[in-house]
Amino acid sequence: PQPHPTPSRSQAAMTDPDGAIKEWVEGFDATGKPLERITKSEPLQEQQKVMKKEEVNLNTLLQTEQFEINDLQNRLKECNDAYALEKQKLDELKAEQRVTLDGDQKSRIMTVVRETMDRFVRRRPRQEDEQMMVDVHFLTGTETTGFNLHINGEGAGSRDAKFLVQLNQKVQSLATQAAKYWGLDPDKVFFLDRDGRIVLDNMNLVDIILPPVPASAASSSSAAPAAGSGTAGGTVAVPGEGCEPPEDRDLWMVRGRNYCLTLVRASTVLSKEDLNRPKGEKWEDFTFNEAQLEKELENTRRKRGGEGGEAGKINMDAIPSLNDLMQQGQEKKRKKRADTRCRLLEFMVFMLCQIFFLIALVRPGGTSASLLLVSNGVERALANFTADDNGTAFGHPKPSFHDIQTTDQYWQWLDGPLRRNLLERGSGQLDSQVIVLNALTTRFEAETATLDPLYTQFDLVRFCDEVGATAAGNDSNLSNVSNSTITSTTVVTVTSTTSTRESTTTATSTATTTSTVTATSATVTLTSTSTTSSQVSFTATRTTRTSTIFTATYTSTTSSTTRTNNTIPNITLAPYGDVTCIPAELRSCHNIRVMYQFAKGLDLGHQVPACATQYDLFTPAAFISSLTHEQIFSYIQGKNKVYFDGIRQNLDYTNGTQNFYDSLGNFTGSGQPFEFKGSAHQITLFYYSSSLNSAIVFHFIVENTLSGGLAASIRQDILDLDEEPASSHALMLLSGILSVVLLLMEIRRILHCPKALTFEEEKPRCSLWSLLFLLLPFFVFAISGLVFVQDTIQTDILKAAASNSFADEVYDLIWARLKVYNATFTMKIVTLFLFNFLMMKFLLVHFPQFIAVASIVKKVAGPMLTVLFFLALALFSSGVFWYTAYGVEFWTFRNVSDTWVNTLLWSMGYIRDWGQYYRAESVLWTLSILVTYGIVQLTLNMLPAAIMLSHKKEAMLFENYSFHPFWAAERSKGNIDPQTTNIAHLGWDFSGKEPTQVLQH
Repeated sequence: PQPHPTPSRSQAAMTDPDGAIKEWVEGFDATGKPLERITKSEPLQEQQKVMKKEEVNLNTLLQTEQFEINDLQNRLKECNDAYALEKQKLDELKAEQRVTLDGDQKSRIMTVVRETMDRFVRRRPRQEDEQMMVDVHFLTGTETTGFNLHINGEGAGSRDAKFLVQLNQKVQSLATQAAKYWGLDPDKVFFLDRDGRIVLDNMNLVDIILPPVPASAASSSSAAPAAGSGTAGGTVAVPGEGCEPPEDRDLWMVRGRNYCLTLVRASTVLSKEDLNRPKGEKWEDFTFNEAQLEKELENTRRKRGGEGGEAGKINMDAIPSLNDLMQQGQEKKRKKRADTRCRLLEFMVFMLCQIFFLIALVRPGGTSASLLLVSNGVERALANFTADDNGTAFGHPKPSFHDIQTTDQYWQWLDGPLRRNLLERGSGQLDSQVIVLNALTTRFEAETATLDPLYTQFDLVRFCDEVGATAAGNDSNLSNVSNSTITSTTVVTVTSTTSTRESTTTATSTATTTSTVTATSATVTLTSTSTTSSQVSFTATRTTRTSTIFTATYTSTTSSTTRTNNTIPNITLAPYGDVTCIPAELRSCHNIRVMYQFAKGLDLGHQVPACATQYDLFTPAAFISSLTHEQIFSYIQGKNKVYFDGIRQNLDYTNGTQNFYDSLGNFTGSGQPFEFKGSAHQITLFYYSSSLNSAIVFHFIVENTLSGGLAASIRQDILDLDEEPASSHALMLLSGILSVVLLLMEIRRILHCPKALTFEEEKPRCSLWSLLFLLLPFFVFAISGLVFVQDTIQTDILKAAASNSFADEVYDLIWARLKVYNATFTMKIVTLFLFNFLMMKFLLVHFPQFIAVASIVKKVAGPMLTVLFFLALALFSSGVFWYTAYGVEFWTFRNVSDTWVNTLLWSMGYIRDWGQYYRAESVLWTLSILVTYGIVQLTLNMLPAAIMLSHKKEAMLFENYSFHPFWAAERSKGNIDPQTTNIAHLGWDFSGKEPTQVLQH
């Protein structure tokens, strides 16, 4: 029910006690005038209006309160409903978590609890005839010593003993036992309790040795004597009839904690006052190590960032007041906040610098995808054979340039797809609005290998064209003869006949060498004429019972050569095995052993492979020289080797087919039939796409391998001739400006200048991070400058192409543009690595809040790098094994770089076409893959997770060890230093047969 509103004075005057409105009124108005004296109706009506107005206000207020009460009741109902719902959920959770034990489980739990309680507590005896142990300490004196004491006044050799007594015995009985034990007079001994008070002989032991009964047990057992329990000694709580027994928790006592009485002989001095010592209490509150406390104080100050110093050297007059300390704390807090803001600002500047740099690298539009599609289309048109092309040498219907392995296949590609695309499509115009600008050819010739002078000095190599001249040189001293002519002739004839049941072979070889030496005082001339004739007759006859199937005869004769040399090596003739000399055509062989083996075969009339000069150069020197070489694209990377500075010619494809073939002949250096001459051939084609304003350079490379076959590969360079957008230039310059700002902020932190903007407490040192901050603006501005140079070259290319009709200047500019692009690309990659390293710096060591993370990374870095080293060593060993085992048989391991890439892929589980390796070497493959899987996958790849988990456990142990009472006690004793001691290295090592204590601080 709502409360009844209190009526106002005017309203009360107009109502009767029953609440009805009266026709007349009484009382006083607002001015204090009695209402009955109002004779006019107007004032009375005014009073009635006021009363009505107050009634309306009162009703409005009443309704507002009622609305609030209703709202409160609704909310209360919602809260009650929510409470009921949550209570229901709680009851359901309790029902789910409630565990019901069966009888066996309860009995086991009760047994374990009872055994555990029996180890630590025992029931307080209820009967006075029970027995208990009492500890007795014999306090010996040093004033007098009787002869009845066994050991120097110390009784029976021990001052502590245990005695079994009954609770209803007197103290006198225990004194008799103790005196008998120590050989004392029972009438001259007495006991002291644990508080040093004398215990009377007629006291009951139950009143002394038992712990006092708690108040609850004593009150509950107070009615026991009245109930006729008959117990003596009133300290044992025994419940009587009609009384509730005391709680069991009040009737338990600690096991093994016996009461100790002190036995004292008569005339023993209990205490003696030392008059030389001052009276009063000695202040020994605790024992501490002053040096240890000073060390801990210094470590705490260093950890909290306070100033070092010894407390003993502080001047008492210089101790700051509390207000000064508060001001210093506020100032330090302000500096830390300002330093945090500065570091955050530096991080934001770095992020903006990196974002602007990354946006500047993005090329607008989809030109990259279009260029890729156009270049792939042109490459397919140049490399693939069509139905009109002659591809009979390949052996399959859809040959390609990549399938070239023989000389005939190479010639069919030159005469097929290359000629078709250059001649038959309107001077190189393709369907995709791409035209050819020029075609360059390069033939790389291997230089003749020079023999090491040590071989000739020690007579390890003797060539047939030098034998006669050497003999003449040995017979006469050329240095002392002004004019002389010496002629020497050597004839070697070898005849070999082989007969079998079905054929007869006769081989005759005659070698005649004539050497003429003409020596003057100034020159020495050697003319050597070597004539070698050989005739091989081969007759093979195979007969059957009826007829002769075939008869064949083959005869071959060689030619003669004449050589003239201007120098004569001083070689002494000596037999080397059964080979007199090495023919001159074997000079290009790989080593001396091959020369002598082939020479022996030629002496016996056998056929030996032709020795080809190997192409060899120093790759880094060739790459550096190519940057400044006058020949464009002089450095090329093939499948097998690197080639540099070949014979360059233009391929004529604009003046008809005959001129095209003539230029091909000049390029290859071969007539008909076609032969591959040189170490490698390179055909460079320049294409231009008008729709994309881009140049595409294709390099078709064919290499002559040592095995005799050819290896073909294609390289391409794509140049976008559009200028860099102005937005990219602006973003790159803005990124460079921000990098300079970063460098200035880093210098400010190192130099603490200016002081007004310095908030760090300690001045950091220059480190590797400072060098990275210094290199960042250099690389960013260098990239920006190279991009400007690149745009300038692109403009020059278009101008030169428009004015000179694609003269040599255009291709020189294209070559320069490509070199600038490669340099820019390299610097962009290096700059991205710089940004990544600096990001790692900001995330680890830049903010003081991340010091713990930095320490974790620093601690884990050593083991992780060790695992990485062993992983790299395992992969290196595996790569060497694969390269040795399969390098000759499979293309996957053809060189070092491909071997390492495939080894990394194999370590990650990617093995493509593994069946071919198994078929080649089944046992070797199985054993090697098992060993690699066990070492890499099961061991080294799992070690990082194990290391991280181990460090996590060690961190948790170091964080929580101080909560253990043992380590807390050790720290309080000063046995361990929290700053330098690793708790994970302390304890006992149970790995061996016997546990050993580890104390490695």
